[in-house]
This record gives sequence, C-alpha cells and structure tokens, in this order.
Amino acid sequence: DFAASAAAEPRSRRPWLVVAGHRPLYCSMQQPTCGPEAEKLREVLEPLFHEYEVDLYLSAHVHAYERTYPVFNKTLCPHQPRKSLRVLRRPCAPVYV
Repeated sequence: DFAASAAAEPRSRRPWLVVAGHRPLYCSMQQPTCGPEAEKLREVLEPLFHEYEVDLYLSAHVHAYERTYPVFNKTLCPHQPRKSLRVLRRPCAPVYV
C-alpha cells in the first residue's frame, strides 16, 4: 500500500520506499521488453512512484545488471549533476535496477 508506506510517520522510521517487480521500466538490451512493454509500464507506474516518492525499483526479467540515475519520464532529475550522484539526498525520482 503506497499511501501507508509513504506516510510521514512510517517514512521517518523506514526512510526508503522500495518497490520490486518482474519487468523493468528502463533497460537497454532486450526487445520488446525494453521497448513497448517498458513504455506501457512507465505510463502506469511512474506517476505512482513519483506521487509516493519511491526511492528504488528492482526488477529481474532481463538477466543482465543495469541501473539508472534518478529518472522520471525518461529524464534525469534536475538538480542531480552527475558529479554529485555518489550520494543521493532526496532525489526527485527512483533509481531503477
């Protein structure tokens, strides 16, 4: 339940909100998984992830390791210059692994 997990009191006790799913929202290797299927998932899930401030999305369908910087709507978060991405402090979007 996103609403319960994202509430201020639970987030103060458990500051990370992690979502796990089977198929990736962002990947570069395999079609159609990384093409039209990922696009459909982004249309449905990304607005929810943004609304409830999800920090991390884990997926496993593509059997290769890839990760992103914080991304929303196929765009790197503003105010997240690559030089300072060693430590993320309240990024605007999830990291996808």
